[in-house]
Amino acid sequence: MKLNLRLKFFYTGLLFLLCFTFSSFASPKVAESIVGKWRHLKMVQMADGVLVRTVESNGESTLEFEDDGTWHLVSPRTSNSGTYRLISEALLETTILRSNVSNQIGWTSVKNISVDKNILTLVTKYDEKNMEAFSKRPDGSRPKEMLTTSTFERLK
Repeated sequence: MKLNLRLKFFYTGLLFLLCFTFSSFASPKVAESIVGKWRHLKMVQMADGVLVRTVESNGESTLEFEDDGTWHLVSPRTSNSGTYRLISEALLETTILRSNVSNQIGWTSVKNISVDKNILTLVTKYDEKNMEAFSKRPDGSRPKEMLTTSTFERLK
């Protein structure tokens, strides 16, 4: 009887572990859907719930995700690259390994991701601690939270 109960606990635990393991990874379909080259269309920044700026892109900036887990961002002012991994179907973790802005090297961030056949949207949320990496406002303050939404269209 004790052995039977132990087996039930073992199999219940194993089932829970398997469900947790498989639910914590993005489906291959999502991973495959971001691979390729994307042209930046627009960036929207909100600080503490207030629109800070909207920047329409002129198409000179591109973001490329390789199937080996690396990414490259090239724009007229910036050149960054690093690694990425999908945490779930809606969350993408990126780490900057190379940048012409030295204080960005080593940054890891988690972005909400939405992708369809031709449009990729990344939303990065910066909390009060993340905001310490940015310059203060003229009055010496920093936002408590910032959301940056970047929209891209597929090139290839």
